[in-house]
Amino acid sequence: RTQVSIVATGDIGDWDVRRFRPNIVIDGDTADGLDGHRVRIGPVVLDVVKRIDRCVMVTRPQPDGIDRDLEVLRTIRREREMLLAVGALVVEPGPLRVGDPVTVLSRL
Repeated sequence: RTQVSIVATGDIGDWDVRRFRPNIVIDGDTADGLDGHRVRIGPVVLDVVKRIDRCVMVTRPQPDGIDRDLEVLRTIRREREMLLAVGALVVEPGPLRVGDPVTVLSRL
């Protein structure tokens, strides 16, 4: 099955979302609560199977003006135990659109 990453706008705050390279960005305080659940986003069904451990890559410079920032990983370590975003497996694929609702279907 295909693996995807999901991050919430509240998880990343003022950081540039491209630093984390998520497949899906959702509105909300955090994506943490999706861990261990089957969710639907628009027509897509996902099994959210884990929180994502972060490594030094989030501190590295990225194309298009994202500078090196060591505080990113320090903050994730201090405030989030090195975990930011969730990983999911695609159960039912489909096209996603901006604004598709996120619905928790069941516990895994």
